[in-house]
Amino acid sequence: MPVWVQIVLQYAHIFFAIFWFGGVLTADFLILPVLSGLKPDTQKEFSVPFGARVERVVIPVAAIVILLGIVRGISVNVFSRFDVAYGWTWLASLIVGLGLLSMLPIISTQVHRLQATEAGPQFAALLDRIKALTVVELLGFLVILGLMIAMRFGY
Repeated sequence: MPVWVQIVLQYAHIFFAIFWFGGVLTADFLILPVLSGLKPDTQKEFSVPFGARVERVVIPVAAIVILLGIVRGISVNVFSRFDVAYGWTWLASLIVGLGLLSMLPIISTQVHRLQATEAGPQFAALLDRIKALTVVELLGFLVILGLMIAMRFGY
């Protein structure tokens, strides 16, 4: 595969990964804490359109990140590199990435329940559950980040 194609694949993979990871960081550390401090009616008014937008944008972006990671791995012949750490690190990254992708429908389900719930204690409990799920997602991203750094140095 030409070098310029590998460069495009790598930078597209990085761009979409930054979009996905940055979205999670923004939600976890900026939006959800502010949302929790608002009046219940305001929380509901904001969370319904926000949740719908996140679902339409984040799931496709996450799928693109993983697809580009697979294509990038194939382009450097990763399947013949399981005799060195790089191949195993790539496989671990793929597994964690797919795990993160599989969390998105779970989070989306909770968001749909939140959207159908009236403001009040049940709404607050669902919002807390969503926050907990996004923290788990964030921890998965930290694992991925460590694996990406390791692969950059040949591990």
